[in-house]
Amino acid sequence: MTDGLGRASDPATRQDFTRTLLEGGQQALALGDARGAITVLREYVRQEPRDVNAYVNLGKAYLTTGDTGEAFSALRHVLELAPQNEEARRLLLGR
Repeated sequence: MTDGLGRASDPATRQDFTRTLLEGGQQALALGDARGAITVLREYVRQEPRDVNAYVNLGKAYLTTGDTGEAFSALRHVLELAPQNEEARRLLLGR
């Protein structure tokens, strides 16, 4: 998937690849595959660094694996992009 993204020459194809990454990451997280979600969502946020919801999901995936340092990093990034994001605040506070 990421190889195809690197080869995509036109914006529409590139957008399709990035959307597929996001959907794959969300689906992996929903199915309980946090490690798979992390792999895909990390690549997605490299391509779309301002997608707040993707960073929230990445934070959730890291929390699921017990990697609190990476989770907090992703969630702090959410608050840099969207300071009023209540979900990120709640996850950071452990509630």
